[in-house]
Amino acid sequence: MKVKSLLAAFFSIIYFAAFGQADRALSLLSIEKPVFHTSIDRLGNFYFLSEGMLTKTDGDGKVLAVRKDSIFKEGTFLEAWNPLRIILHHRRKHAGLLLGQNLESYQESVNIDPAFALAPLLIGNGLRSELVWVLDEDYSLKEIDLANMRMLTESPSIFNAEEKRNFFALRLYQNFLFLLEKDKGLHILSRTGKLLRTIATPFPVFGVLGEDFYYREQDQLTFEDIYSGDRYSVPLPENGEQVIASDERLVLVRGNKISFFKFQPKQ
Repeated sequence: MKVKSLLAAFFSIIYFAAFGQADRALSLLSIEKPVFHTSIDRLGNFYFLSEGMLTKTDGDGKVLAVRKDSIFKEGTFLEAWNPLRIILHHRRKHAGLLLGQNLESYQESVNIDPAFALAPLLIGNGLRSELVWVLDEDYSLKEIDLANMRMLTESPSIFNAEEKRNFFALRLYQNFLFLLEKDKGLHILSRTGKLLRTIATPFPVFGVLGEDFYYREQDQLTFEDIYSGDRYSVPLPENGEQVIASDERLVLVRGNKISFFKFQPKQ
């Protein structure tokens, strides 16, 4: 019995370590100005947007590309999930900048016909390159085919259009829409714009990893399976204003300081 108990304890320790992270950062990066928006692409590269500058790194903190541009200001939304079509969009504008994998500008850009959206708050990637999702000023969600200039779906207002709200992340993933609202929480919606659930969290942290999505709860990062609802949490090795995770790295941002930690999520 003692041997079985010892073996159980041993394997429990190994199991915990398998999806834990190192307490000491693998690498540290300092950039010129504080980071106000982050993103990650599906290849595991990280993006850090600060006043006048966008920085792309690999998982070890090695700088892969830098772009300096005066249009990068507080309130600019960054979505890099598709590394070949990185979207930069300023709130209430009908045009968005498209960048390639080296942060170069495409001649093509995202242009939303004002007949389709009053004043776009957020623009996110759709299932195909010609499709985008738009959160409009009245808090309705719209799926727009840019190539053929037509509206595919449009939801009623999800929230009271008279209320002032601060949304700053929109992503389509695993056929669900995730909408992050500052100081309020993470909203999960169907593709028709039906609000399915809200997870209350004041932290501006959200991401996806496999079949999980994650958000921050106090000093830990919580992962939840989209389909089963299974949850687990990992402690953060240090405090950070923003947190991003991949299947190999945990990245914490404080001002202009970026720390990269080894990380392996639960399988």
